Amino acid sequence: MITQEQKQVLNRSQEEAERVEEVKKIKAEEAEERAKINQQLEQRRLEARQTLEALNSEECEEALAELVRELTVRDRCFPRWINEGRISKIDARDRVHRQRKAVEIVGLVVDIVYPSA
Repeated sequence: MITQEQKQVLNRSQEEAERVEEVKKIKAEEAEERAKINQQLEQRRLEARQTLEALNSEECEEALAELVRELTVRDRCFPRWINEGRISKIDARDRVHRQRKAVEIVGLVVDIVYPSA
């Protein structure tokens, strides 16, 4: 005959086994989700590569030139706009920073895709 204490030990063991199985199930689901995300990321990278390869160097250089022109406009206009109260100094600084970063990134892409351009 099983004592009350033994029943409690068996119940705890069974509960622990159930928790272990639940953890295994969760880990398997997480691994599956990570694999799905990695597959989606790889698909996006492939599409991005194809898009870059479809561009010609003239289009890329024109895009870069447009970014540089916009940066020049901002450098010229933002001080006046700050004085007029049309834009805050912080917002202007942040926008110029982001525009400079865009110029840098697109410039790097052009250099990578068209190294001799």
